Amino acid sequence: MKKMLVLLGFMLLLSCFILISKDSKLPVFLVTEEPETLTKGHFGSVFIVELTFEHKDLMTFIQHPINKNTLFLMDIDFIERADHVIDMLQQHQRQFGLLVSAPEQFSAELATYQKILKQQPLWLMLKSGQYDTSLRNKAFAAQVNVISPSFVLEQPYPKQIEKGSFVSLRLSEDDELQVEPLVQWMKTQSFVSIEESLFGFTTRNKKSP
Repeated sequence: MKKMLVLLGFMLLLSCFILISKDSKLPVFLVTEEPETLTKGHFGSVFIVELTFEHKDLMTFIQHPINKNTLFLMDIDFIERADHVIDMLQQHQRQFGLLVSAPEQFSAELATYQKILKQQPLWLMLKSGQYDTSLRNKAFAAQVNVISPSFVLEQPYPKQIEKGSFVSLRLSEDDELQVEPLVQWMKTQSFVSIEESLFGFTTRNKKSP
């Protein structure tokens, strides 16, 4: 049964990603068959970065090869003022999505995301982590996958994490970004793309620089 589900997932994603354009914009697809919140994968752990503030070393961190599978989620305020960061994410083929400020702001923030980036986010996360039925239903109708972190990363960094965990690093104005120790810790883990974590295969068609 598990092999059949993986095969079906593979066929679904393959049909979507065949349509990837040269600028690496992705088509819309839903991972679940009903409104749900994804909190864990099956085939590896995922590293997520929540971007609400541009730290001085952020661009250096984004460019680091360790982030080839990292999922960057940005709130609307960040998206509106940091187009150079978005350019960097696209240039290095980093995956990114929408970080929603509150459930009642979902529709407005999704519309703003689409207006600025000219595409639909595949992945959505809520800042508060309090997902209600209404938000899940709206996201499902809009064909956006809702995810929630297994835990939020804090120092001291854990030596081991459970396989399949969605590990989230929050980079707000009150948080500190120390690139070198963070990168060294990430090297001790085996992070994969969120698609690989969920389905057991990678969908990337190009290597990041």
